Amino acid sequence: MQEQDFYRADPVARWLIDKCQLTPVSLGMLSIVITSGLYLIAATATKTLILHEKHLGLLQDWFAWVWICLLNPVIFGYYLWSFKAIYRLIQYLEQSDIVDTAEAEINLVLLPYQKS
Repeated sequence: MQEQDFYRADPVARWLIDKCQLTPVSLGMLSIVITSGLYLIAATATKTLILHEKHLGLLQDWFAWVWICLLNPVIFGYYLWSFKAIYRLIQYLEQSDIVDTAEAEINLVLLPYQKS
């Protein structure tokens, strides 16, 4: 059983892992750069970087930056991590004597990862 079998059904994951050679951490960091760039361009175009009175501009809104720098990278990183984690978990279970794994049980667990 090869690691590539676990993300073969997802074309986006296959492209990010195989073609772009991204890891979960690098995808998370890249998402910070891309998302913050898009937000800054949009806020500049709409003149909402800094607002006065009761409304907040992008540079004044702490929640937007928590989302950009913390939550967004975690979500993107988890997306790639999940494909590799299931492979490593099954490898660990096969090598350890904790549980007995049968090929049929493994295939049943992997079915969602192998269908497009």
